[in-house]
This record gives sequence, C-alpha cells and structure tokens, in this order.
Amino acid sequence: MQATLTQFETYGGALVDLIEPRVEDISFDDIAISLSRIARFNGHSRAPYTVAQHSCIVANFLPEEHRVHGLLHDAPEYATGDLTSPLKLALSLICPEFRAAFKRIEGAFRVAIYQAAGIALPTPEVEAMVRRADLIALATEQREIMLSPNAWNLPLPASPRRIIPVDQKAAFLMYADALADCGILLGAPRARAA
Repeated sequence: MQATLTQFETYGGALVDLIEPRVEDISFDDIAISLSRIARFNGHSRAPYTVAQHSCIVANFLPEEHRVHGLLHDAPEYATGDLTSPLKLALSLICPEFRAAFKRIEGAFRVAIYQAAGIALPTPEVEAMVRRADLIALATEQREIMLSPNAWNLPLPASPRRIIPVDQKAAFLMYADALADCGILLGAPRARAA
C-alpha cells in the first residue's frame, strides 16, 4: 500500500489517516502498544512513566461502570502523541487555529475508537467525571512521579494513593488487562503493510 501524506503507519502495519481515521483501521493492540511506549511529561519524570499507566490510574479513580472512559480518554494519543498542556497552550497562543485543528483530529480518533470498541461516547456528565479523575491523577503524578517542588496551581488535590511507575512491558499488560476487564480484548496482530 502507498501511504498518503496524512497517514501514519501503526505498529501492526495499518495506514491510518490523521484527518479521517476509519473504524476498521483502529486496533486496540496498536493503541495499547503505543500508549505503553509514550512517556508522560515528555519524559521529564523522575522515573519512566507511560500514558498507558496514567490511563489505568485515571480509570481507577472512576466508578467501575465508567472505567472504560478513563482507559480511553487519552487513546487518541496513539496517533497524535502526548502533547503537553503547556505546549498546546503555547501553540494556541502563537497560532489561534491550532486548538481547533488539533481538537478536530483528536475528536475524529475518539469517535473512531469508541465505534471500534462498540460503546457509546461518554455523556457530558461522564466526561466531567473523567476530567476530574484526570486532574486528581495529574496532582498525584506531580507528587509521586515528578517529585516536583514547583507549584503547578492545579484545581484539585492529589489522591493519597501511591503511584509506582512500571516499565513499558508491565504498562502494556496493565492496560491490556484493564481493557479486557471492560470487554475490549486485544487480538492477533494484523499483518504488516507491504
């Protein structure tokens, strides 16, 4: 297959269009592998810490019936990478159109991922719960992972829970098991594109 300029190749060999991702190109194997390899905080944490582990922590701050939304809240990052909040803000200040363009790409992946999972997008109420859990996780990560003396001015306090960073393989297994607990099973890897 010949890739177009807006496609990227996944670990499993799929060519996925960043502007119009197709449901049939979404692979939870690719998502789990990618998120378990993407470092949170641009790799500036005191110990290796992945988006996959972060997603599991967010999910664990949610009621069981909404944990899948915690697991999937950063799933589009398998395509976009984990842009830090300060970088997104800086890009939006330099180029006001950036935010809308990025949200469009992220939103298209979110819809395709949820369709591939066979579940409905979260309601605004559930989205608010996930956002709250994400902020609690962030405050906890600041204390546990960043060991930061800096004031981040976060709107919610950290959880008393401890976070022990795991390596990429353990993060992959943790994320895959959490997806399976929510009914999303990883399958056999797709044949790589020729």
